[in-house]
Amino acid sequence: MKKIIVAALIFLLPTVVAYAAGVYNRQLPARVVVTGVAPSAGLQVYTDAAGTIIATSIDYGTLVQGQTGLPAVLYVKNTGALPFLSVDISNTLAPAVTVNPSADLFALAVGETKQVSLTLAASATALGTYDFVINFDGTY
Repeated sequence: MKKIIVAALIFLLPTVVAYAAGVYNRQLPARVVVTGVAPSAGLQVYTDAAGTIIATSIDYGTLVQGQTGLPAVLYVKNTGALPFLSVDISNTLAPAVTVNPSADLFALAVGETKQVSLTLAASATALGTYDFVINFDGTY
């Protein structure tokens, strides 16, 4: 039986190679019926360890060029039904202003909370007021 399969694959190989240079698109109508509730993923960020105050913003105040500010302590909780293999924290303003998390790429089980300190640092060339976003991206 293995010899027949191998022979069939060898026979089809030249055909596949001959048509590999062209592109052909075939659309196939499809339909699916989904029932029930699928598990969901969710991350929430709090300002307190008890998880009662949802973080809506962080005010780092005023920094001098090249200065590092006090860390903002936040609590990241997995509020979904799926465990996160990793949680990545990044910001949208690097390199003028960088946010350095105390923990990055950490796993988070369902219902688990992780304390994270976010330290802000202004570059030596940063000048002005910066509004930016801190991203918490979870991979499950």
